[in-house]
Amino acid sequence: MKKYIKYIPFFVLLIYVLLISFIPPAIDGDAITFTNIKGDLISIILDRYHTWTSRIIIEGVLIAILQNIPWIWKICNTLIFLLLYYSFKKILNQKNDFFINCIIVILIMLYSYTDMSSAGWSPTTINYLWPLALGMFCIIPVSNILKDKKNSYLMYFLTIPCLIFATNQEQCACILTGFMLLFLLYYYIKTKKISYVILCYFIISLLSIIFCLTTAGNYNRFQLEIARWFADYNQLNLENKLILSTINTFEIFLGKINYIWITFYGCICYFLYKNKASKLLLICGNILLVGTIILPISNLFSLNELYNTYHTEFIPILPYLKINSIAYYLSFVICIIYTIITSIILFYLQYKNDLYKRLLLPIIFLASILSRMIIGFSPTIFASSFRTGIFMNYLIIILIILLYKPMKLKIPEKKKIIITLFVLLIIKTSCTFIKYILFLH
Repeated sequence: MKKYIKYIPFFVLLIYVLLISFIPPAIDGDAITFTNIKGDLISIILDRYHTWTSRIIIEGVLIAILQNIPWIWKICNTLIFLLLYYSFKKILNQKNDFFINCIIVILIMLYSYTDMSSAGWSPTTINYLWPLALGMFCIIPVSNILKDKKNSYLMYFLTIPCLIFATNQEQCACILTGFMLLFLLYYYIKTKKISYVILCYFIISLLSIIFCLTTAGNYNRFQLEIARWFADYNQLNLENKLILSTINTFEIFLGKINYIWITFYGCICYFLYKNKASKLLLICGNILLVGTIILPISNLFSLNELYNTYHTEFIPILPYLKINSIAYYLSFVICIIYTIITSIILFYLQYKNDLYKRLLLPIIFLASILSRMIIGFSPTIFASSFRTGIFMNYLIIILIILLYKPMKLKIPEKKKIIITLFVLLIIKTSCTFIKYILFLH
């Protein structure tokens, strides 16, 4: 019986992903639009390239599925979740530690997948969740190279098309380009050699960004969406866009209860306490933790709520967002405080004898923030809703696992952590269910 216990996290996740993949309809929201587009696949993709988007690979898959066998999305979506779990294990838990596997599963389940319904389940998951999972899968061979482990030719054969698909999504392309460059530099500093595999991955990611920036459809779409979603967007200067995107990014975990971020700051506080950190760091960590619970209730971060209340096509929205108010700048100051203090704590938390590893944690944290802030340079900053925060949330999940991994915890401590996270998961699931019932009525 004991030999089967190690499979419990996998089967728990499997049941969960079957529920969230097979219960939602394959055709809803934007999926209806993609289903009704007329013409052959190549013609549709070319038209979309010239008039609307650079995501021709992602949309090609989306249209092919919805117009031919829409139910296959449910199977593929289930496999994508399992691939995500597999990638986490291979990158962050190669020793197959049962405790870490439990953490991975609970954290995956803590993410608010209702965000994936904001533009229809199948279009949103294929545009965001699938690139995330395939991008994570592409990190496996890179992780092996950095750890001086060999990769099979099959791994390279599989990851190249996965990387091309993943980087067809703009946020994912930016994240992977940044990290591939970081890995390339780290490997060169470590070995005085260039990893041509990582270099190849970096070039593919960079070319994807260039493709995105030079696609005619993206420019045409940008102009149309200004009128539809943010009529006075062009009145914003660079400073306005930076502040607005910063506040809108932090709204993802300070404007609503975000269980992943509560877990993140809870983990930081636990680590500080266990390692007998200075009182100043411990106080700062606890303030940040309390803030993730109190600030959503205070409604200080409410830009999305204001936007949803007053937005109308072709009508200016800036006067209703209360830009330049005291509350607006106060929320921006809070964002800066969170960024600076969290980065400092992460730098001092781990790997005191290895500067590069010490830098890794704050770099991942800053990358998570920047991955969402780039949406601030689009008129769909509010229209895209919280679904564009999936990369940000999953980078925080990686941070949580990296914090727990080196902890020398005894079995009773591990049980307490699992129970705490499980209780948090029950609270999150109950709240989601209650909101769903209220919505139906």
